[in-house]
Amino acid sequence: MMDGIALGKFLRAAQDDLLRVECLDYYEPDEADFQRYLAGEATPDMTRMGAWLERLRGEQARGLRRRRVHVVQSPVSKYVAFECEFAYAYNIQAGEEIRILDLAERTGVPGSRMGTDFWMVDGHDVAVMHYTPEGAFTGAHLAPPAARDTYRTAARALWDAAEPFASWWNRHPEYHRGQKVA
Repeated sequence: MMDGIALGKFLRAAQDDLLRVECLDYYEPDEADFQRYLAGEATPDMTRMGAWLERLRGEQARGLRRRRVHVVQSPVSKYVAFECEFAYAYNIQAGEEIRILDLAERTGVPGSRMGTDFWMVDGHDVAVMHYTPEGAFTGAHLAPPAARDTYRTAARALWDAAEPFASWWNRHPEYHRGQKVA
């Protein structure tokens, strides 16, 4: 099992493509930013967020394509709305490609009911993520070679079926707190 440090090292080895599949409605958040969001603050803590956005820009500059698909079920949780407004809207401006697969709108997509979060590095290696019921990361393990095709097939199907974040977000003003996505 990889801890956060080992997972980070594994992900930094990506050369061309880094894809994140998210399936949970809640992840243990940066508590300060989540509280800012719940309190109605307009933006996340940009001192903390700025370093992350610079990392995304640097990855893009060196030719790394970073992608994310989040499988959700409308109506989304407050946490997913927080992610959309306080993370995704900024991440896409820094070069991350993000798509949403809303199971209330799309059914029958292969892999959509896996319920398993994972990272795929360069279309080959897969780290399967593990969380507590409260959304706290507990570790990741490398998918064995025999299982990689299952993850690759699911990742491709989920990515292809998902909608670009900005389009999905703009169609769902019920989750907005008054901000617009560029």
